[in-house]
Amino acid sequence: KRVSRSVYRLRCAERTEIGADSSLPVKLVVFDFDECLTLVTLMTEDGKYSSPEQEVWAREVNFETPWVPGSRIEKLKQLFDELKHCKSGEKRVLACLTRNGNANGVVAVINLMKAAGVDVHFSAIWALPYRPGRSCGAYLEDGKWQLFDPPLKNLAADHKADVLKSVCEMPRAWFPQLGGTSKGCAEVQRMANLNLAEVVLVDDQRSNFQSETGAKVLRYCKVARYDAVYREFGLLRDMGGIGAHNDADYDTLKRFVEDPWMCKDTYQ
Repeated sequence: KRVSRSVYRLRCAERTEIGADSSLPVKLVVFDFDECLTLVTLMTEDGKYSSPEQEVWAREVNFETPWVPGSRIEKLKQLFDELKHCKSGEKRVLACLTRNGNANGVVAVINLMKAAGVDVHFSAIWALPYRPGRSCGAYLEDGKWQLFDPPLKNLAADHKADVLKSVCEMPRAWFPQLGGTSKGCAEVQRMANLNLAEVVLVDDQRSNFQSETGAKVLRYCKVARYDAVYREFGLLRDMGGIGAHNDADYDTLKRFVEDPWMCKDTYQ
């Protein structure tokens, strides 16, 4: 459902059925990519950018908003930095879970994130759907992205709620850094024991918060969607993006991640 211009705001909620686990802190924040990190996703056919001019174009049209003053990319970087540091002194992990149709799959997502300089804030990227013969995952190890095959084909359903359930059940299959001795391993060490209540999903599609299998995301943030005349592209449908219309989105997300029990929802 699209919203009126007056409510182009991020909405966060914790499900009431979380029960006693409501006291658990957030360890992992998972972001959708399309129309969540981006306003709109416009990639080259192969997901590569062969010149500095192409990178500048990709960075501008995908990430920068014409509706709010200042650099949205710099605001996102600050958001990611602050989300990774808990009030307790411990560190959170950021990951990206996307459904992307580019022929280059997860590599195309990495390339676009690199163009904006935001990839280094994430420990893993997972791309739906499962594609035989093509890596659908990547993890950051010592500053370099390594491709791997997360167990997407073994899921009960091709759905983000089922992915996150599996992440909690088999964290080493989704964070290959675990068990090693690198800096990347140290950064994701808290993922070794993960409860679904300790995960927040930030997404622009409400349907991604609950699967037909019964799997549910217990804590989530819904990014507003809207139609808009955008740059030289004319009218675009179902755009999105954290902070696309209001800087308050960044503080809303940070407050929710710190104190998610303050925002209850009854969505079924």
